[in-house]
Amino acid sequence: MKFPCLVNKIIDHRDHVYTVDLSPERQLPRFRPGHFLHLALDDYDPSSFWPESRVFSIASSSVQRDHLKITYSARGCYTTRMGNELQEGQWVWVKLPYGDFVIRDANKVVLLAGGTGITAEILRHLEFWS
Repeated sequence: MKFPCLVNKIIDHRDHVYTVDLSPERQLPRFRPGHFLHLALDDYDPSSFWPESRVFSIASSSVQRDHLKITYSARGCYTTRMGNELQEGQWVWVKLPYGDFVIRDANKVVLLAGGTGITAEILRHLEFWS
């Protein structure tokens, strides 16, 4: 599903790592810890193709369906563009949920991640979903 989202807040964690707090225009579909979204900076026209976007892990709670967070590291072309262009009060587009990184047995698990890593929200909810 595709949603316009308002950028509420951008937190600069330093070293080109940011957390973006988003408010979707309407309630989000159900998602689970481990799902991801596509984020597009450019406007989306439903009569045309989805604009250039990148995928990001959802870093907010899956029980909070009126709110989204992502954390990213501005290292490539698109994420550098995000670091330069994203502003509080701006509208962006997201589509979600995607992926199947859902852990069934949280008792015996080792998690390895690249990029900004596995967000704390995923770790907080492992017991909930097991």
